[in-house]
Amino acid sequence: MVDCYLDFDFIEDKELELIFEGLRRFYFSQGFYQQVEPYCKKWLEIFQKKFTEDKQYKIADSYNCLGLVYYYQDNKLCINKAKENLEKALDIREKNFPKNHPAIAESYNNLGLLHLQYCKYLDEGSHDKAKDYLEKSLEIRQNIFDSNPSDQGNKIKLAVILESLAGLYEKTQKLQQAEFKCKKALEDV
Repeated sequence: MVDCYLDFDFIEDKELELIFEGLRRFYFSQGFYQQVEPYCKKWLEIFQKKFTEDKQYKIADSYNCLGLVYYYQDNKLCINKAKENLEKALDIREKNFPKNHPAIAESYNNLGLLHLQYCKYLDEGSHDKAKDYLEKSLEIRQNIFDSNPSDQGNKIKLAVILESLAGLYEKTQKLQQAEFKCKKALEDV
């Protein structure tokens, strides 16, 4: 277990974010999801105390990070925790950002992938939920792309969502839709 009961009160908000982001990236890149969990929980706890109404998006980022930590652990208990945290992130983001914001697209995408990958652990209708979330993410990313077609980062994210939808259609035996999404993803990159 990692000891993360350090005194962070003296650190500026931006420095604190950089410290946690560095730790998160390191542990994620190594596949050490259980080791990063206490840091993500501490990050959330600190941000809930420090940030009021004007910075709720930082709390959403913390829930999103914690949701991803659980997502990658691939077991039923963790998947339900992932779903809960990713849904909290989406809820906060929807309340604090315009409907076409990339952070909302990210939340929809994460929830879509969760339902797609772990339908065995989640309730019936997971494939339908995955499709709904991924299509919402796709719509936002497409709008962003339409307003700025030269944004390579968004272009890649758009292609990844299309590939995820293709995977969903393949899993549900909708092979024509899968082929169409794959071809569309190739066109977009």
